[in-house]
Amino acid sequence: PYTEGVALVNLGKTYFQMGDYHEVKKLSTQSLKVFTQMDLARGIIESLTLFVDASKILGDDCASEAQLLEELEKENSITAQTN
Repeated sequence: PYTEGVALVNLGKTYFQMGDYHEVKKLSTQSLKVFTQMDLARGIIESLTLFVDASKILGDDCASEAQLLEELEKENSITAQTN
């Protein structure tokens, strides 16, 4: 499961750079599911970062995801970037 989650995040980052934000949201949702099942904070934060950043660009509501991301970043002293 770990390598699947990492692959999904990496694909999401690639699609983010290509500007396909709908695909980023799809991939980050899949990776979030994988990392949540594993209870892996780093992966959850990476996935949420992609989801929130893509949502903001698309103008989609992501307030609950953004709040969760902020809490997890503080709790774990981890931040992620989309590039």
